[in-house]
Amino acid sequence: MRIVYLHGLKGKASNSKVDFLKSRGHIVMSPQIDYLNKNSFNDILTTSKSFIPDLIMGSSMGGFFALEIGKHLDVPVTLFNPALHSRPFEPNVDTSGKYKPEIYLALGMNDYVIDPFKTIKEFSNNLVTTLKGNHRHRTPIEFFTKVFQNVRFFLYA
Repeated sequence: MRIVYLHGLKGKASNSKVDFLKSRGHIVMSPQIDYLNKNSFNDILTTSKSFIPDLIMGSSMGGFFALEIGKHLDVPVTLFNPALHSRPFEPNVDTSGKYKPEIYLALGMNDYVIDPFKTIKEFSNNLVTTLKGNHRHRTPIEFFTKVFQNVRFFLYA
């Protein structure tokens, strides 16, 4: 599977989640992102178009970017505690995507950075598969792997 993985605001392109995906034989594009750079979103969108992903995954601010890129490319997205609200700043993002991709929402129900209950309300009018964990904002690798196994099942069922 070809996967775009977008890290969070203070994250790194190379991390245990990317390592896990690669160890399972997936081809992963994971750019280092400076979310304060006004060109970041468009650069990632352009690169993602040419990469032709089967799935886009993102954590926190990367989840916000992943959702909007999924709307442009019509590619399923997996969002880990996405910063759809409560962002510390507003990045330059093109929200004009016309598609409605499949959405897999993975939330830490004890997240104090991005309120998971507010996130659930954001999707109240959409058909979304939601997976919940007992963690905070940072997604533990054990929860990540469990979510990924579930998403693979839904994608290939």
